Amino acid sequence: MPIEFKCHNCGGKLSVASEHGGRHGRCPFCRKLLKAPESAPAVDQLVGEATEEITASILEEAAEDAFPPMPPPEPPKIEPEPVAVGDTSKKPKPAPKKKAAAPPPPPKGGKGGINFECLLCGEKISVAKEMAGKKITCHGCDNQLTVPSS
Repeated sequence: MPIEFKCHNCGGKLSVASEHGGRHGRCPFCRKLLKAPESAPAVDQLVGEATEEITASILEEAAEDAFPPMPPPEPPKIEPEPVAVGDTSKKPKPAPKKKAAAPPPPPKGGKGGINFECLLCGEKISVAKEMAGKKITCHGCDNQLTVPSS
């Protein structure tokens, strides 16, 4: 009866005649030096090797099935910001402009003052001579004006 065994280096399955048991030789697959067993391995050893191979293949298959690919994570939920209720088409009114101080009244009798007209609205303006070169606001159109020198 032949002696069947595996190469300890490459795992190749080998077989030698029982009269060659215990002798040294080379593995025909990997060319490594090895020694054939004295006799055929016991039935328990063969069953153990087969059981190990079967168990390994079952575990590999189970590992592939046990962990299916995970689905991608869901994007975070973002709550919308509250929206103002009512008519939002109207823009808020700007704050009223600060008006410049009213120019001092012209001197009594109309003498010694500066008289001129607003270039935008035509409003007639009369101020004291001391206001020459200073900025004032037209009461007719809120335009900034520089008082002429004469």
